[in-house]
Amino acid sequence: MDAFLLSFAVIFLAELGDKSQLMAMAFATRYRAWTVLVAVTLATLLVHAGSVLVGSLFALALPTSLIQVLAGIAFFVFAAWTIRGDKLG
Repeated sequence: MDAFLLSFAVIFLAELGDKSQLMAMAFATRYRAWTVLVAVTLATLLVHAGSVLVGSLFALALPTSLIQVLAGIAFFVFAAWTIRGDKLG
């Protein structure tokens, strides 16, 4: 249960204000709220189920220490990219 609650909290905070939330608000102006809510829930479930499946396959194929190192490097790369910013031309 601890892993479930921690995952829920982290994903909930990470997803606040992202593009999918803006799309959900846009769809809610056109369609019934329950239809949008069910569609967003199912889409999120499918995306996360795919992520869990791919992650579990990687966990079987690669040593855990390698996955941790690659994840750490990826976080640093994304942090540097975020600090650098994008230039619109």
